[in-house]
Amino acid sequence: EASRTCERDFLRGVAKYSRHHGPWAFYRNPKYYIRGGKKRGSFEQIRNWKPDGIIVSDTQDINKLLKLKVPLIVHTVKRRYEQNASIVGDCAKSGKMAAEHLLSCGFENFAFCGLGKFYWSRERYDSFKKTLADKGFTVDLYEQMKGKRKRSHGAEQEALAQWLDGLKKPVGLMACADDCSQSVVEACKIAGIKVPDEVAVIGVDNDDMVCELSNPPLSSIALDFVRAGYVAGELMSRLIDGEETNESIVVQPTHVVVRESTDIMAVDDSDVATAVRFIRQNAKKLIQVPDVLGVVECSRRSLHSKFIDCLGRTVHEEIKRSRIEQIALILIETDKTVAQIAFEFGYNDANHIARYFRQAKGISPGDYRKKYGHIR
Repeated sequence: EASRTCERDFLRGVAKYSRHHGPWAFYRNPKYYIRGGKKRGSFEQIRNWKPDGIIVSDTQDINKLLKLKVPLIVHTVKRRYEQNASIVGDCAKSGKMAAEHLLSCGFENFAFCGLGKFYWSRERYDSFKKTLADKGFTVDLYEQMKGKRKRSHGAEQEALAQWLDGLKKPVGLMACADDCSQSVVEACKIAGIKVPDEVAVIGVDNDDMVCELSNPPLSSIALDFVRAGYVAGELMSRLIDGEETNESIVVQPTHVVVRESTDIMAVDDSDVATAVRFIRQNAKKLIQVPDVLGVVECSRRSLHSKFIDCLGRTVHEEIKRSRIEQIALILIETDKTVAQIAFEFGYNDANHIARYFRQAKGISPGDYRKKYGHIR
């Protein structure tokens, strides 16, 4: 498939491996207006191509493809597939990242909207729930109907709207994927619920078309499918050369892309909300606690107490956390050197920012970029 951002990114990664180590010839299912009445992705069509290797989603008939005795990598959508080389997501990390993001927004009420028939939805929920349980919070769960009991889309949206209406607000909600996030936003409109003021929504995949076309635009966890595609190319090359392995390629979540659907500080204290907003807007400047005190109407001791009560961290810790997250985002999304980033954040010494980053993340900026940065 190539209809989604993650699918296109994966194919870009495979293509980049081919350019570096190929060239390979690629055969893909033709579009409906080219193939005519032929069944899409038929077994006979794939067999006639006589491929040296196949990368396929488990929405296809895997058992038939195994009979071809051709190296096979399975992108697991329905379930984990341990018999063959496969592509899976680090679902636990996605759930943890979503929980931490919503916690950083000050939420104390949490919910999850999922698709229970898919393993990745269940695993994201389990991690989301555990991360919040460790902080003393519980999670309300909604799962769409499945199997023979599955509702029509309209009925499902009505049921979702009723569930959302009954949640204690304001609430931070994780949806198992961006499409599910979009359904939540539409159900909020049915119920007359404001996003993000009453329900803040974050999904997974960072599908820019889905996220940007939503109103409001959707926050999402970005997954490094480009790197996964490149590694899949490496693995396929080894399989074609005769290596036998059932190893998994893990698609890593890299960072939270914050859009309007979670752009809120869900705290009752206006001084804390104002202070956090100021800190995040000025994360690239060398601001200190006195600068923050200049935008609120309370004493240093009072603001310190309010931050501990509302967020569980000090004003100084929030400044540092915001700066580190900004630095991490630049490392992931750009090719700027550490020296350039240091200058952008007001430092003259690249070594200083490297120590600062390592202290917070437990890894050097260079290693962080190698682990999470996009392959170009």
